[in-house]
Amino acid sequence: MWKKMMIPAAAAAAVLASPVSAATTLSVQTNNNAGWAVITPNGSTVTPNVVARNSAWANTSWISTGASGSSNVPAGQYRYIYTLSQPGLFGLLSGLVYVDNRLLSIFVNGNPLNGVNFPLNSNGGEFQFQTANGRQINFDLSSFGVINSITFVTRNDGTSANPAGLSANLSAPAIPEPGTWMLMILGLGAVGFAMRRRQSTSVRMQFA
Repeated sequence: MWKKMMIPAAAAAAVLASPVSAATTLSVQTNNNAGWAVITPNGSTVTPNVVARNSAWANTSWISTGASGSSNVPAGQYRYIYTLSQPGLFGLLSGLVYVDNRLLSIFVNGNPLNGVNFPLNSNGGEFQFQTANGRQINFDLSSFGVINSITFVTRNDGTSANPAGLSANLSAPAIPEPGTWMLMILGLGAVGFAMRRRQSTSVRMQFA
């Protein structure tokens, strides 16, 4: 009877030990505008457009508040906010970011990445959308707890309207939550106990 109860219990524990979220990787991409919002220099929040690159942009996957990659948008600061559809715990965020004109800072859950410096290029910080000036990103997200959003603060330089946008190709692996680890251990322990009890019962029956 005990063996019959343990096997379903072990199976249930193994199922519960599976990650709650189906997402195993955080993917921050600009090949579509799902999850993205932009706060423009005048303070309004808009959904960005996926735009074709203009002749100066090095990468192909861009979002912008303009209608196209060649559309002029006001100079000033833009906040590109990516909100996760499935919040979770994640590790090293890595990949490339291109910005027209430049990346000022990155926020996670509204908190700045302390100690991260985005120095100006030799030309004063412009043209981070060209091949040589795209930003390589390598940031550990594990200290931020559950990740809900990532914000890229950018600036469209100049005093008059000109094309601007963001291109991102970033990813980070998921980290199992502590509760998930505990359920995995319990599940494996239950399976091991059931197998051990089954072997013990088999030996007793052979000697009987």
